[in-house]
Parts: sequence; structure tokens; C-alpha cells
Amino acid sequence: MMPELTPTRPPHAHQAEGIRRAKGRSGFIHMAEMGTGKSKMAWDEALQLYLDDEIDRVLLVAGKGSYSDWSRKHIPENTPAMIPVRTHLWGGGKTQREKDALHYLVNGPPALVCLIMNVETFSSKKNTADTVANNFIEGGRTLIICDESTKIRNHDTDRGAAMIALGARAKIRRAMTGLVTPKNVLDLWGQFKFLGLSRVLGASYYSFRATYCELANLDIRVRGGKMRRIQKVVGFRNIPALQEAIAPHSYRVLKEDCLDLPPKVYQRIEVEFTEQQAKAYRDMTKMAMVELENGAFASATHAMTRIMRLHQICCGYLRDEEGTLHHLENNRVKVMGEVIDEMTGKVAIWCAYQEDVRKITEYLEKEYPDEQIVQYYGGTSTRDRQQAISDFQDGYAKFWVATAATGGFGVTLTACHNVIYYSNSYDLEHRLQSEDRFHRIGQRRSVAYVDLVVPKTVDEKILKTLREKKTLAEAIAGDGARSWLT
Repeated sequence: MMPELTPTRPPHAHQAEGIRRAKGRSGFIHMAEMGTGKSKMAWDEALQLYLDDEIDRVLLVAGKGSYSDWSRKHIPENTPAMIPVRTHLWGGGKTQREKDALHYLVNGPPALVCLIMNVETFSSKKNTADTVANNFIEGGRTLIICDESTKIRNHDTDRGAAMIALGARAKIRRAMTGLVTPKNVLDLWGQFKFLGLSRVLGASYYSFRATYCELANLDIRVRGGKMRRIQKVVGFRNIPALQEAIAPHSYRVLKEDCLDLPPKVYQRIEVEFTEQQAKAYRDMTKMAMVELENGAFASATHAMTRIMRLHQICCGYLRDEEGTLHHLENNRVKVMGEVIDEMTGKVAIWCAYQEDVRKITEYLEKEYPDEQIVQYYGGTSTRDRQQAISDFQDGYAKFWVATAATGGFGVTLTACHNVIYYSNSYDLEHRLQSEDRFHRIGQRRSVAYVDLVVPKTVDEKILKTLREKKTLAEAIAGDGARSWLT
């Protein structure tokens, strides 16, 4: 038996308890609210399993927006120098460089090796990701970790089926999520099947559904005009029994349970460009550099105008010289929805542009038809603003969608501890003031602030500037316009 782990940062009490409860179980799910440190908990357990000679490799599968954080932040920050660890962030390619990196990962000097993959790469049948992951698992004693496991809740999709098959081949399985059932209790099946624990829920998916769901027969018209009878879920039952069944195989953490959490927790979620956005961004950058060479950036004002247009492309639209709005295909709203799936309770969403408010509200109305949404931006009347604050702070409204320039001042929103910055204002005061709407007297929980960011763009530079508490003009003057536009 190897010695107990001495982490670089000691775990909080709730993290240590989660590791203790999972000990000795081949399948276990950590249901931890965003901002409570479930990534550290999962990696600390992986290190302890390695020290106990239970595993020698980790396959870590996470969402598109956060999987790179594991190699960039979570693993380096939480691995003691005494433990040799080697990681590889799989890029999805078939290049010789990728093959060489994979070969070194598993054939290099003795170490705990960790392959990090994007769950989206398993969304089609018989892809390269399946082959790479299967070969990795079968090469040793593997712990597989599925971060944001609600992404595999649909067991009958290609992604869900692939992850379930990978879980069956691994020695130990762990799932992590903020909200285990973002839609309904049926979301449990795919996650527990991945863990090898579907028997806990029932003999089959259909027996599970029959036990815990109220079903009604519904006649629908299908292709050809024929009628077909289906069963539709109209309610749920036996929930206490279901909670009792999953309790031994799960650990749930809410922010109010964590008295040792810091008052503010920050998280960055990456958003990938679509091809249309990438082309628009390249074209706009090229135009800006031509102007730069001709001396048109004599003042910061010109640079900031071009940066604003680049930032709008990151958000999914652009106004031309005549002021006409052009929408671009983008992933930002989808990624925001995935973040919301990981949150419990009320959610506040800050935007830089009124167009963002409209797009977000449209999405929320479609995905959460039973939830109340309030808006707060320049076009909101004084009467409606007061009603919006009351409905969100003291009423039943679940979502607050606002521009930081308008809603970031003079209001108290301590009923909420989940904050998403869909797009950041360039104004440092807007950021500081909007954060403080939640972190003030009356707030009894740690507040999680999540920033959506397109990496290697002005989107990322704006966030970096705000984190350093600089104004955009100061940052451009210090770094030079060229560095912002290349």
C-alpha cells in the first residue's frame, strides 16, 4: 500500500467526504453544484487510486467548452511534485504528430497517464475517437471520468452509446455533474448505465420508466397519414424510493453545504467558432491590419471600433457599414444552455449587447417554457425594471437576462448565486458593478461566475483585461493595437 496523498492544495471538507464515499466502488456519481470544486475532487481521487496501485491511467472525457481546462488548469494545480503525471489533450486529428504524442503518452517513462478527450467527438458512429479511447482503456487499468455527465443522459444517441461502451471496458467509472436531472428523472438512465449501475434503477429502461413515471397514451399522426399510439411522460412518482436507490452510489453537494468555499468562484468555458464565424473574423482582422499599416489607428478610438466588431462576430452577429444586422451561425447559445444544465436555482445572464438579450430570451422561452424570464436593458421601462427586480429577487422568476451597462448598477440580486457572462462589456466598471449585484450583504452562498469565451480572439483578451482590472483603452495603449488584432 502506497502512502496517502498529500495534495498541493488540501481538499475542502466536502471534497474529502466525496472521495471517502466513492472509495471501493467501481461506479459512482458526484452531483456537485457549480463552483464547489468537483474537478479537484475527481482528480484527487484519481491520484489516490494511482498511489494505491488501483489504476495506472485515466481517460477523462469532458464538454467542448471545458475539457482543455483539465490540462491547462485542474491537473497542474492539483498534482503534487511527488507524483509523475503525463497528459495529452487529444485534438481529434490523424496527423503523425498526434500519433507520436499518443505513443509517448502510453510508452514514456512510468507515470500516471491521462488522455483528455472532448465528449462531442463521440457523437458519430465508428469514429477515430472510439478507436483511440478503446485502445487507451484496454492498454492498462483505467479510471474513466465523465465530466458534465448530463451530456450522455440520452443513452440511445451515438454519444451516449459510445460512452456506455467505454465505461463497460474501464476498471473504475466516475461521473460528475451539477444537476443530474436537468430535464426529468429519465436523464438518470444513461448516466447510471455508463457507471455500470443501471440495475439500481430497474431491469431495463422501460421498467425504470414505468416505475418512476406517469404515462399516458397519445395518438399521433405519422408519415403517410397513419395514426400511431405512443406513451408520453406526463408526471413522476416514487421519487423518494428513487432517491433512496441512488443514494449509496452518489454524493450530492450544494453551495450552502460548503462553509469553507471562497466567496467568489470563477470559471471559464470555451466556445468554438463555426466556419462562418472563423471566416468573418479572419476577414475583419485582415481589413483591420490593412488600416493599421496605413496609419488609420492613430488613436485608440479607431482600434476599439474594430475590436467591437470582432467581439460581435464572437457573439454571433455583425452590423455592416449601413447598420444592418447580419446573424452568423454560432455555438454560444448552445454552450450557455449546457452550462445552465449544470446549475441549480436561479440563473443570471449578463450581456454586452441588447441583441444578446433578445437571442438568449428566445432560447430560454423555447427550452424552459414553464419558467419565468425577466429582462433588464436599455429598452426596459422604469415600471418594468422594478417589476423585473421584484420577480427575480423575491418572486418565482428563474432567469435574469440583462445588459451589464443597465442592470449592473443599483440593484440587489442576492437570491441568485449562478452568474453567466454571455458576453462581457469592455467597461471595467460594468464588470465590477455587475458582479457585486450578487456578492453583497444578504448573500449566504458562494457565487459562481462563468465566462463564455472564444479562445485566441479579442473575446479572450477582453476577459483578461477585466481580470487584471484594466480598462480597454489602457490595455490597447499598453499592448498596442496590433497585438489585439493578430
